Amino acid sequence: MLWIAVGLFVLGVACGALIRLLVFVCVLVGGGVVAGVVMAPRGLGAALLAALVTVIALQVGYVAGLILRALGRSRYSGTATRRPGEPPVDARLGEKGR
Repeated sequence: MLWIAVGLFVLGVACGALIRLLVFVCVLVGGGVVAGVVMAPRGLGAALLAALVTVIALQVGYVAGLILRALGRSRYSGTATRRPGEPPVDARLGEKGR
């Protein structure tokens, strides 16, 4: 079960980094349903536990993917942070300098 959870985490990371939320919700619901149906012969408790582990692993992976995407965008855009105590804008207000 651990390797399956790791695989679901990796799938969640891929969804978070590459796919929109609506598609991920479909993956999330589908994964929970599949896990529940597969574990149903072992009992209701096992089916609910498998579905819960599936949903949690996918959600944690999705958040990790979103963080990776945000880090990638911030490095790509080259946004610079200002030092403490600096004014937020270096230009004077009013007329444009030419």
